[in-house]
Amino acid sequence: SLVEKIGAVYAMGSFTFGRLGVLAGARLENTDYSGKAYRVNQSTTTITGVTRPVTTLRDTQVLPGLHFNYAFSPRLIARAAVYQTIARPAGSDLLPASTVNDTARTISEGNPNLAVTESVNYDVSLEYYLKPIGVLSAGAFRKDIDGFFYDNATTIVGGVYDGYALSNRSLGQGGKVDGL
Repeated sequence: SLVEKIGAVYAMGSFTFGRLGVLAGARLENTDYSGKAYRVNQSTTTITGVTRPVTTLRDTQVLPGLHFNYAFSPRLIARAAVYQTIARPAGSDLLPASTVNDTARTISEGNPNLAVTESVNYDVSLEYYLKPIGVLSAGAFRKDIDGFFYDNATTIVGGVYDGYALSNRSLGQGGKVDGL
């Protein structure tokens, strides 16, 4: 079983200085997650016990954003933004449970050590609006990422599940993503 509660509050203001429009804001988000799952402990041939571990994730984030629009003319507009975002792990990925498939010789398990990840994002674009409809645009972005989720796969060596493929969601260290 799992329960996830997310609360958020947002504040923003917009300002215009001639041809420059500025939108500033911040979002406060609170995540409160609690999950339980049955875990079967066994030796090579016998179930030795069943436990029901609990996983929790509590996190509060302030996510600011600053957006700019500059109108060179009514048809030519430049845009720029810097803002922070987060990604939460899926609740099912956090559950401390294992699923064993003896036919396929695979084990999938949750990872209660996953955390919320953060990204600081930078976007710029230039847009030219055609008459009577349509637009030509070009943009670039960069994301400075602190942690990311990926599927981890290993092969178990020794023990009851020797040779089984073990997979779970894991948390990477982070990185940068750029694009045009």
